[in-house]
Parts: sequence; structure tokens; C-alpha cells
Amino acid sequence: MKNETKAAVTVRGAVSPALISITDKNKPAITDAVIQKWQNILDVLIKVFEVPSSLIMKIEENAIAVFLKGTHKDNPYEVSESAKLGEGLYCETVLGRDKPLVVQDALNDPVWRDNPDVKLKMISYLGFPIKWPDKTFFGTICILDNKANEYSKKFIDVMNVFKETIEQDLQLIIENKMLNDLDTLKTDFTNMMNHELRTPLVSMKGAAKLLLKGTAGLLNDKQAELVSIISVNTERQIRLVNEMLDMSRIEAGYYKIQPEKRNLAELVDEAAGTVIGQAVDRGNTIVKNIDLKKAEWNLDGDGFVHILSNLLSNALKFSPKGAQVVITVKDGDRKIMPVPEKEAEKIKKEGFMLLVSVKDTGIGISSADLPVIFDKYRQVGVNDSNIKGSGLGLYLARMIAEAHEGVIWAESEPGKGTEIKILFPEL
Repeated sequence: MKNETKAAVTVRGAVSPALISITDKNKPAITDAVIQKWQNILDVLIKVFEVPSSLIMKIEENAIAVFLKGTHKDNPYEVSESAKLGEGLYCETVLGRDKPLVVQDALNDPVWRDNPDVKLKMISYLGFPIKWPDKTFFGTICILDNKANEYSKKFIDVMNVFKETIEQDLQLIIENKMLNDLDTLKTDFTNMMNHELRTPLVSMKGAAKLLLKGTAGLLNDKQAELVSIISVNTERQIRLVNEMLDMSRIEAGYYKIQPEKRNLAELVDEAAGTVIGQAVDRGNTIVKNIDLKKAEWNLDGDGFVHILSNLLSNALKFSPKGAQVVITVKDGDRKIMPVPEKEAEKIKKEGFMLLVSVKDTGIGISSADLPVIFDKYRQVGVNDSNIKGSGLGLYLARMIAEAHEGVIWAESEPGKGTEIKILFPEL
């Protein structure tokens, strides 16, 4: 059930007040950008229709207040000025009837001649109700004149357009709040994953290593085999949780690169070290081909290791047991780097660049699947039930590469393997 606030408004010509649902305290605030837009609307109304007053009014539980006023020397109202409900203001009747109101000349209308606005010489009125998406009232938009005014159909049509514009703005404000709430929920969930899932998994991984080392006593062959299975699968789950956490940080805009001078050979060794268990378990070998004119590069070391670790893990996963996975790292002028035309168009910098590739001899990727392998949760060519993954590794590699102003692409031939390449500019 909606948490509604009610207000009693006086409707001219009605026997009793009308009870309406109004904005509750949980509604989001109107942003500065929207306020400026609404102010422009009110100023346009004054200029186009040559009236001294245009207002956006906001209904409260016991009063109605001027939220914004059009700019004119003869506009008698002030922003934040309010009047108690029950005095029979023009806007009360608009809200109580939930429809537009036209008063051409209050002085000659027995229903309106004692209206409080007449004391301010505002004797004609055209107003529309404004509602939030949940149909509770925000208030009204209106124009007032100090002389009789017939308010032609042109007036009414234009006012209706502005009323709808304001209600669309309110819809966007609500939607933005919902997105922000989802982001908060997502962050809370990410923190929960980190604490409730990753922490115990890391503890399990450490305990398995201690058991394999014989810290708690020597294990027989069968026990060692079972503990090894625990260790390998725990490592896989940790990698999955890390990928989910990294994805959440990147998509929430929390991932920031921190460039600094780093030794590339050391970074390659660090990345290879993160998957050494996976390689040993499968009997694979990681070969490093490093051909650099500059030993140190200005880049985000953690991001570089993250990308390379993901590519290595992916390559090992799809390689035959006992096969080699080759890392190649070289630098040189952008003009001599072999980059596909489509990817070359994305490169914003020229000059000296770093080319990193990871090549496997696995099942390969069809030309039809190549364009989508960097999409989130996409796993292509996975027919082996023993090949497991989240479909996030290459997606994360692409996101981090692009954060470094780099480009990433794949070259592959079914049955002969795949090579993932990344071109980095120096930051």
C-alpha cells in the first residue's frame, strides 16, 4: 500500500473540501538542472502570453507554496511564500477537481470575486494540475493576469504541453532515484559477496595449501588427491567472485586507473604466477616472449596484471592438456603495429605503444562468434562440460583495456587456437 499524505483543499462551488493525495516526504528532491528548466518555462510563459505572473505551486499537507515564479516586475508572488489551505485559492480548485481551471474575470464572477488573489489584483487565471508518476499531486502550473483574459485555446494547448513536460521531468527524477537505489543495492550486494563469499573461500584455499604441505600431518595419495580437488575448485570460485566484484566496480564507475612506472617483465611474471596452479593441474606450460626497447612503462600495473591473468586463465581453460600457452610482449611505433582496421579507428593516440598477446592451441573460435566474445556472460564454442567459466574474463579484459585507452581483439581459426591481442598507449 502506498505511503500517501492527504490534504484537504477547498473547491469553489463544492459543498465540502476535497481530500487529495499529495507528495510524501520520501519523494526525491527536484534537481538544480530541472529547477532551471522550469524557471525558463515560466519566463517563456510571461513573455509569450504577456502576463505579469506565472507560477509553479507545490502542495503541502496544510498549505500551498510558491515553488517557482516567472520573472516580471509586476509579479506579486515570492518564492517559498505560502497560503493555508481552505482559503479557496484558484489552485485549490484545480487540485480538488484534478483538471484545468479558467477564470476569465474574477471581478465579474460571483464564485471568484472574493478569492484572496483578487486582493493582489490577479483577477484572471489559467492553471493545470501537476502529478508525480504515482498520481499523487505535486502542485500546479498557472498563469495569472491583472486584467480580464479569455485565455484562448492556444493558451490552453501551450500550458498543457508545459504541464506534460514538467510531469515527464518528475518521471525522470523518480527513475533516476530508482537507478540510484539499485546502484546502492548492487554495492551492498557486492560488499556482501566480498565478506560472505570471498573471505571464507580464501580461508579454505589457505587451509588446503597447508594440508598439502603436510602441516597437519602427511596425507596419503587419496587424501592428497581430494585436497587438491578442493584447492583447485576453491581457486576457481575465488576467481569467479573476483570477476563479479571487478565487474561491479567497473560498471558502477569505481574503477580508476593509477598509472606509474612499472617493470613489464615483473608484471608478466606476476600475472603468470596467478594461474600457475591451473597450468600445473593441466600439465600446461606458459612460455614468455618479451621483446622490449623500454623495460619500464607508465601504466596501471594492477590493471595490466588483471587483464593478462584473465587472458592466461582463459587460454589454459581452452588448451589441450600438456600444450603451451604463449605470452608475447613487445613495444614499438604505432605505425608498425599490426592492428585490424576496425580496431585502429578506436586508437586515439600515436607514437610508441605496447602490444601484448596471449596465444593458445585450443579449439579456436569461428568467425561468426569472434565479434561477441568480449560481451558480458558470453561463452562461445563451449561444448566440453569440463570447461567452466563465468563468461566475464574477456569482458573484464576489454573494459580494463579501454580504461587504459587501449584496444583489444581476437584472431582465431577453429581447431588451431586463438590469440588475444591488446595494444596499449603509454599513459
